[in-house]
Amino acid sequence: MIKIEEHGGRPELRGCVCQHLICEGYVCGSDPVTDANVVFICVADEWCRFSIDCGVVFWRQQQDAPAPWSVPEEQWTYPHRNVGREFRLEGNVLVGVEIGRNQGQTHIALQFVDGRTFRLIESHDRSRFEVSSATSEGQPQQSVGSDG
Repeated sequence: MIKIEEHGGRPELRGCVCQHLICEGYVCGSDPVTDANVVFICVADEWCRFSIDCGVVFWRQQQDAPAPWSVPEEQWTYPHRNVGREFRLEGNVLVGVEIGRNQGQTHIALQFVDGRTFRLIESHDRSRFEVSSATSEGQPQQSVGSDG
């Protein structure tokens, strides 16, 4: 098994209710680069951000809810997408967190009690997300998300 390097304190998410799940994208000029550069999750009224950079996972607690931001002089914008609301993950209980690497892709998977999984996937220094649902046999049925 490949050991994935992690920095920061990974929060205990198992058994927690997902209150919010937000993906921060990155747009350079008018060109979307990624829909999920950073992910923010709120459980028990506490925010945590996580990201993957060159196969390394980063975790960081933060006090306040995230907000979109920009660097106008560089034409960089960081829009937010409320995937927790969009995919009805808010109010759902987390049953596991998996971190892994497969075929050059590193991922963080948040597994929910209803069988769905949110994945942040990084490959070639670009991140994307997907949300998959499960069939009655527990196998992935469909994936929707960003195309990275």
